Amino acid sequence: MFLKEFWKKINLNKQIKDKKELESIINYQSNNNILIEIKDLSKVYKQGKKKIKKVFENINLKIYENEIIALIGPNGAGKTTLVEIISQIKKQTSGTIKYHYKSDNGKENIGVQFQDLAFPRGLTVKDFIDFQIMLSKNNISSEFLNEMLNTFQLSEFLNYKVSKLSGGQQQRLNVLIAMMNKPKVLFLDEFTTGLDIAIKNEIKNFILKYAKENNITIVLISHDIDIIDQMAQRFVLITNNKIVVDTDKKTIEEKFKTVSNFLFNYIKY
Repeated sequence: MFLKEFWKKINLNKQIKDKKELESIINYQSNNNILIEIKDLSKVYKQGKKKIKKVFENINLKIYENEIIALIGPNGAGKTTLVEIISQIKKQTSGTIKYHYKSDNGKENIGVQFQDLAFPRGLTVKDFIDFQIMLSKNNISSEFLNEMLNTFQLSEFLNYKVSKLSGGQQQRLNVLIAMMNKPKVLFLDEFTTGLDIAIKNEIKNFILKYAKENNITIVLISHDIDIIDQMAQRFVLITNNKIVVDTDKKTIEEKFKTVSNFLFNYIKY
């Protein structure tokens, strides 16, 4: 049985004794409204004439309103690919995704920050932001934009070419663009990469405040244990092509003492 073999590999069989207890780890429930419903989602790539690479298969997941999810797993588990499919950047091989909400312009209102975003050459930070505002067709107040620019410490770089920014500055701009439209669901992929501790904490606190005030759900991909522990309320673990853990923080702490113990000792973060 797949689950039995998986738990054996990461030594969770020492703490989880029976099937009933195991099921409590992978059956997350919420009374909040469902925003996105994923059913039997699979993604495979063909490599050559016969060889097929499975990214994941038969993924079932419900994303609810007003929650922060840590989407975790080893490198290559398919976390980023799943986000790309949900945000309609890539297509699934099979399965369905149902969006239970619409923005004012009739489109799924999703904000995505990817770890490796290619910025256009030649544009200044101001040009790039103005271009994104034009594409969004949403009313973004100058007050809100200035607050983000100050928080992300980008105000003084408005006339810099985006391509000339440091990696950390580009990362901050990347997150700002993803948040700017106040999306219903915000995906953050390693958003702390390249940030020092002070600005990382400032941006984290801004994101948490922003999400609470605007009823935004966050799906967080990160290898930063402190950020996961401080932000996430729900944990979804993908490995070996499947979701094998889907539970809340309270359950993680009850079974494994701390979130860092769960991530570091059992997931090998």
